[in-house]
Amino acid sequence: MRQHLHRFSPTLFLLPVAVALTACGPTGSAPTARSDARSTALATAAPDVLTPVPVPTPDGPAYASGFIRDVAVVYQNGDEHAENVELHLLPSNQMLLAFRAGGTGQTETGSAHIRIFRFDPLTYAGTLATDVAPAPSDPVRGIRDPKLFEWNGELRLGAISRLAGFPIRDLLADTQTVLAISQDQGSSFDVPTPMELKLTDKPFGFWRYVVRHSHFGGHALYATGYDDGDQEAAYFASFDGGKTFAKLGSIVDAPAAVPSEAELNFLGEDGQVAVSLVRLDNQGLVEDGQTAICIKHGSWFGFFGNFDCSRRLEQRLDGPSRLFEVDGRTFVVARKHLACTRKRTAIYEIRGDLADPHSQIRLFEVAELPSNGDTSYAAVAPIPGKHGQFVVAWYSTPLGVDIPWLPAQFGPSWILAATLDFGKYDPDLAVKVGKDARCPSQPLPAAARAEVQGPFLLSIGPTFFPQLPAVFLAEATTSGSKLTLGLQAVDQNALLGTGELVPVGEPFAGTGTVNGKGRFSIDFGDPVIPFAAYPLGTTGAGGADITFLLRGFRLDGVTTSLEAFCGNVSGDIVVQGPGIIPPNTRFLFEGSTFGASRDQVVTACAAAP
Repeated sequence: MRQHLHRFSPTLFLLPVAVALTACGPTGSAPTARSDARSTALATAAPDVLTPVPVPTPDGPAYASGFIRDVAVVYQNGDEHAENVELHLLPSNQMLLAFRAGGTGQTETGSAHIRIFRFDPLTYAGTLATDVAPAPSDPVRGIRDPKLFEWNGELRLGAISRLAGFPIRDLLADTQTVLAISQDQGSSFDVPTPMELKLTDKPFGFWRYVVRHSHFGGHALYATGYDDGDQEAAYFASFDGGKTFAKLGSIVDAPAAVPSEAELNFLGEDGQVAVSLVRLDNQGLVEDGQTAICIKHGSWFGFFGNFDCSRRLEQRLDGPSRLFEVDGRTFVVARKHLACTRKRTAIYEIRGDLADPHSQIRLFEVAELPSNGDTSYAAVAPIPGKHGQFVVAWYSTPLGVDIPWLPAQFGPSWILAATLDFGKYDPDLAVKVGKDARCPSQPLPAAARAEVQGPFLLSIGPTFFPQLPAVFLAEATTSGSKLTLGLQAVDQNALLGTGELVPVGEPFAGTGTVNGKGRFSIDFGDPVIPFAAYPLGTTGAGGADITFLLRGFRLDGVTTSLEAFCGNVSGDIVVQGPGIIPPNTRFLFEGSTFGASRDQVVTACAAAP
């Protein structure tokens, strides 16, 4: 059965996700420093010149003390999505700033390239040294996640190349880690070439590289990486500077933990303990989660075997920068998770002995850096000749455009920088990180009980992507104080393409009691809907084998009239079946809302006058 919406226009309903960049979803925490996205736009003469534009100094003791100062936007180029920042100090003490650029979102694209600037860490000015593009290929591949390192007097670039598209958790992305070599300290690089990986038959994207010198005078290049689907984080070694790597063991080999970006450090006397901080998405893809603290004791001959990951931080540090020590204290910069899937970039102090598996590790937040939307993947480097001073660089959605992380990935972003002056650091600035932030339910309007009957269109605005609702055909039956709702998912591609209401999947129903104020709660249990009901912007039959389990699906709402009801959604979404989204990927309904009317899309209760 197909139905048409008489007053529905798909162009008013979602579409371009760019609209999301000028709209706000459910109420979230305010950005650290608010500024108008247009008025703060850069005044660069050309994208190959960095002309920093200062950002108003945010509030907070870390800024008032001068520990964090001179915040500026250093790069933006229209709708370009710039991300994944790297800072590298050459032996000459000249600094390089590298990042992934190209494309209008984080989606992998053949137009992506690595921009490398010669960068002044004091003024943030710079000029383009070179662009590194992915090697021509069929099908088209992108390039991202630049990491620079030295090997036998040469500057080398490691990067990740994936097939074009937007695979969640990199599934079916055919990841290749590629190497490019510079003979002139960054003025040019040869064409990126895939690294040869031995002792593994899986593709890995390498995240971190560390050169380690042995007692016997030699040196090896170590790297950490994670596989497509984020099921294993592992470590590797190379003796030819990255052309060939051999897998040495696992860091986290646990698909249910969803490991990915793995930091790597060699600590303790003579660097005999390898320590890795590993991002875990085991508590949801877009929410806060955990970080595994993993260690491995080596020998004079190096490292081999699996890590011990018995310790956890109850915060998910996405893409942590290289750990850096100042005056015996350990710091890291990473993505921070707020309520309602908002993100920030934050500076943390880690207290405790990372190299001792019996030492308690505590995480303290020093400050947020001006950021919102899609942000972080920061880099930190010491400023030559300035003891205790570092420059930090990160990327962010334009400041003041505070939208959820998932839609923000489809819009523009900037590169920002700031100076960290540890001569002005007071440990009391750091506050112990508390429990995960929760997304509050929206208040329900005052109403009286209404006997809603017949067909409605019910739409859910999920917190993680409020601009992309899920739509259901609803049949309401009121009998006394009992309200029964039957729901049938709608094919979203058909809805967006033609405005047709095409039912998909099996219908399901639930019953609740409506009180005198029109309040009701209906628990639908654990219904299952097909991928077509929420294809995350994709088209075609790519999700034929995927379903969504709506675990603990419940509507808490109010009947506002005979023609409408609305309220809050609880429970979570669990992906089932292999395909574009890996099995067991979880999204929370926390903070999500719904609205039901006769023939139009409504995703929340109308705001009180």
